[in-house]
Amino acid sequence: LLVELVFNLGLTRLRSFTQFLKALDQGDYSKAAAELRDSAWYRQVGKTRGDRLIRQCETGEWQP
Repeated sequence: LLVELVFNLGLTRLRSFTQFLKALDQGDYSKAAAELRDSAWYRQVGKTRGDRLIRQCETGEWQP
């Protein structure tokens, strides 16, 4: 997930997702997923791709 986000956003822009990164650091994957869903990134990548990555965040399972 993080590799894909860095690829899409770049490291500098990903670092601006402070609430998402904080939730990840605390192991609150539901909150991290919610932060992604509420971002411009989600609206830009589209529902299909965005939801796939958000499910990966919530479950920890890779879904190609």
